[in-house]
Amino acid sequence: AILLHNKSLETLRLQDNDISPAGAELIGAALRQNKTLKNLKIAENELKTEGAEFILRNGRNLESIDLGKNQITAKIGTTLKTVLENYNCLQKLNLEFNELGPRGVTLLSKGLERNESLLVINLKGNAILDEGMQSLAEALDGNYVLQEIDISFNDITPIGLSYLTRILPRTYLKSIFLAKNLLGDEGLGYLIDVFQDQDLSLIHISEPTRLLSISYAVFCLKKK
Repeated sequence: AILLHNKSLETLRLQDNDISPAGAELIGAALRQNKTLKNLKIAENELKTEGAEFILRNGRNLESIDLGKNQITAKIGTTLKTVLENYNCLQKLNLEFNELGPRGVTLLSKGLERNESLLVINLKGNAILDEGMQSLAEALDGNYVLQEIDISFNDITPIGLSYLTRILPRTYLKSIFLAKNLLGDEGLGYLIDVFQDQDLSLIHISEPTRLLSISYAVFCLKKK
């Protein structure tokens, strides 16, 4: 009832409330009529792929959507592609710690190719691997909108990182988060070279930077 009739609410936080796909369907129906809500945080629930689709399909007017930790699989990929291609309000999308995998990220990437509004995307902990990183880099080549990307916890190796570093000069990326990948010394070399040439404000790397390391030190490169 609040979403259906309220004309002033801009932010709704529903994290960690055991919301199921059935609950997400009700929220989606309300979003379809609500024109004022801008920010929806519905992370750490039980939406699964079905529930996330209800939110995404009806959130055309949202500027920020947080769907982290909701057991969302690669099946959401087609919906993400459609949203990114057609929604011109969305600026921030959080999909951290779901189960998109390379296939889901490849479909998402196809949507990014045509997107002109998204500023921040969080794909942390989605097992995108080097295969997904290749698709993502291809989509970002020539994207002059996105400014921040989090691809931490994704088992990305120097091969996957190289796809990204090659296209960075043709992006507006300012912040890249790469914590807990498999970069090794080779990957660090790519980043140092890029940091010298690119107008980045932050690259964040958290160990292990060596495949056999068990250290958890934090290494940051920053520019003002």
